[in-house]
Amino acid sequence: MSLKKRTKRISTDKSYPQLTSKQALDMAISAKKAEGLRSRTINDYESHFEYFVKWLGDNYPDIEYVDEITTAIIRDFILYMKHDARRYDGHK
Repeated sequence: MSLKKRTKRISTDKSYPQLTSKQALDMAISAKKAEGLRSRTINDYESHFEYFVKWLGDNYPDIEYVDEITTAIIRDFILYMKHDARRYDGHK
């Protein structure tokens, strides 16, 4: 009598809910709080995300949902932050 091998069924459905930047941030922050990160770290995540959302609105105003953000857009933001962003601009 041969044993049947169990096979995993991997879903090929890659449909994700469309999330706004606010919804995505709320989900990410909830996950980080569940991981037990300190409040200072959570505040830093929120600040950095706000920088990104502001830059995104200035440079890609047609993007409404996070699933519309591409790798190229993320690279543009990183290059902006490394080379073009003014340090402490808008900082009290």
